[in-house]
Amino acid sequence: MKALLVGLGKAAWLNDLGKPGKRTTHTSSLLDLNDFFIAGGVDSKFEPSREWSRAFDKPVFMNLEEAISRINPDLIVIAVPMDQLANCLTLVLRVSNALIVIEKPVVVNILEWNQLHANLLPSSRVLVNLPRLFAAETMILLEILRRHTDTKMIISGTYSGMTLNTSLHFISLFNHFFANLNW
Repeated sequence: MKALLVGLGKAAWLNDLGKPGKRTTHTSSLLDLNDFFIAGGVDSKFEPSREWSRAFDKPVFMNLEEAISRINPDLIVIAVPMDQLANCLTLVLRVSNALIVIEKPVVVNILEWNQLHANLLPSSRVLVNLPRLFAAETMILLEILRRHTDTKMIISGTYSGMTLNTSLHFISLFNHFFANLNW
């Protein structure tokens, strides 16, 4: 599967830089899988593009539409800053039929939601990246919860990071743990 990475910052590769055992970024994940081939990257900033291209010997583009046109990817991974997610996804939906993995939170206000809702047909080709749902420790917690369905539980925990960023993880985690949860 031919992949295009959009946004060449922390989530794309910089979080792994200088940490050889970490391998948590999109670039590392795709390089670790035999069924994927990174065909190129896109970033609107020259320096991150150049550095990523040098590190992985892949072509880079400053323009997303040009990259899609030239590469014709099967998978597009969108990891741009929060304020660019909705516009980037809208553009990709308009000009490509590729599968899409997008970083959370996708939208940050109701205007962006309305914009996306108008453009996003019911589709299984967009996946919001919330990998904690499939982590080993999450599966262990899920199994414990399934064994105690008739027990009142008090759950507490913390995530590092800002409230807006981490609250989505809690909401997603609770929806995953409790199928019939009403908010």
